[in-house]
Amino acid sequence: MRYRLTRLGVHQTALIAAILYFILALIFTPLVYVAARHAANGGFPPIVMLIAPVCYAIFGYIFAAIACLLYNFVASWAGGIALTLETEESVG
Repeated sequence: MRYRLTRLGVHQTALIAAILYFILALIFTPLVYVAARHAANGGFPPIVMLIAPVCYAIFGYIFAAIACLLYNFVASWAGGIALTLETEESVG
């Protein structure tokens, strides 16, 4: 089955992206914080560990929404991304 992805839901896609960015920031911010503490200038204050995931989520939402809007615009005249979907029985 061939399908064409011609439109993305801006809010829903951006929300998923924001949640993913938040989770990734929760994972990597403590690692960066520990590495930066050993830097010559002393790194950054601990409050950054609380602010960074929220900032990543906010900016992730904004830029994903912009990307979705651009995709919807481009897909309207370029035709979108072609997808081929198969049932599980045909794969295995």
